[in-house]
Amino acid sequence: MRAKAYLAAFTLGLFGMGFSGSAFAQRMIDPTTGEPKSVLEAEADPDDKDKPVAGFDDGFFIQNPNGPDKLTINLLSQFRYSFRRLGATTSASNFSVNSARLILHGKVLSEDLGYKFALETGRGFIVLKDAYANYAFTDEAAIRVGQYKKPFDRQELTSASLLMFVSRGPTTEIFGAGRDIGVMIHNGAKPGVEYAAGLFNGTGIDPLIRDGEFTDIPSKFEPEAVVRIGYNTPHIVPYEASDLQYGPLAYSIAASGAADFDMDPARPGNVRAEVDALIKYQGFSGTGSFFIKSDQDGSDYFDQTFTGFGAYVQAGYVIKGLVEPAFRYTVTTLRPTNAATGRVEATKPRETTTQLAAAINLYFFGQSLKWQNEGTVDFTPRGRNRYAWLSQLQMAF
Repeated sequence: MRAKAYLAAFTLGLFGMGFSGSAFAQRMIDPTTGEPKSVLEAEADPDDKDKPVAGFDDGFFIQNPNGPDKLTINLLSQFRYSFRRLGATTSASNFSVNSARLILHGKVLSEDLGYKFALETGRGFIVLKDAYANYAFTDEAAIRVGQYKKPFDRQELTSASLLMFVSRGPTTEIFGAGRDIGVMIHNGAKPGVEYAAGLFNGTGIDPLIRDGEFTDIPSKFEPEAVVRIGYNTPHIVPYEASDLQYGPLAYSIAASGAADFDMDPARPGNVRAEVDALIKYQGFSGTGSFFIKSDQDGSDYFDQTFTGFGAYVQAGYVIKGLVEPAFRYTVTTLRPTNAATGRVEATKPRETTTQLAAAINLYFFGQSLKWQNEGTVDFTPRGRNRYAWLSQLQMAF
């Protein structure tokens, strides 16, 4: 359907929304970096100069005892076994190092100037995940410049180390969540209202091949505007899927919007939006999201066709801080995309795919050392169902 005036208003309206970066469990968020602060750090007297030069506090750190400069080192490792089966005859299984990630973050020159650098060396490749600087003007306004996660989709904004399942559901990739290079205004994930609004390259961070060499720098600027606004009650860690804190009833709700503008004739634009929510209570946690998407199918950006929708819901319960059974249901109903042109085939009917997933997690030392097991079944439109079993041991500090 084509409703130019409506889509124009909707696209412009996205800029009036807003969110912020992801957080780790049981910690406050430093608005200068978007990184977690320990309770001791959050409550420290800024005039106290009796600080250790080095130590361990949610990671190894080195700091200037007489100034704001600090470097914290974190590591994430995930060793995984995968078994996948397509149809009745095709299958594959293997061990892999799914993640071996080095994370450096901290402050430099000023309490208000933070940074983060994350390098992924797993899966046989070296990939830059995050590289950004963050300056906090006030407690309610900070600017972030560099490469990081776009403020879209709670499941994607949750760190890989804090997921309830071994892998994220299919909606994350289908509806365009992920990292990109850009600039963003935000206020950090904290109790009360959170917001973010950013402008990005629109190409993601997957390496390209140009002139026979790998690069992550796009040849054309294909701008994508992304905004998010949400609300978090006290006592909730909004971007950790499981409830290891056994706290009182708490919730987090948010909405995100993204407009991928048509600046490249070979790459049509689109508009995406989603709403999501997280609720936690005494070891129980439930999360859900609903997505919609339209794609450009003409020469004008506002010649949009409603492509379809997607949704997922998941829930888990941590028993005595040790064992967590969990379940997830995902459904997507979308028009097919032409592989050659990248455009949606507006005349073809929408196709529905569903995924059922079940998991059992064992927590030895909270999120720092855990063993996750996940089984999934994908029911596809053409009856070629896919099956997978993933088992992953994680160590993170």
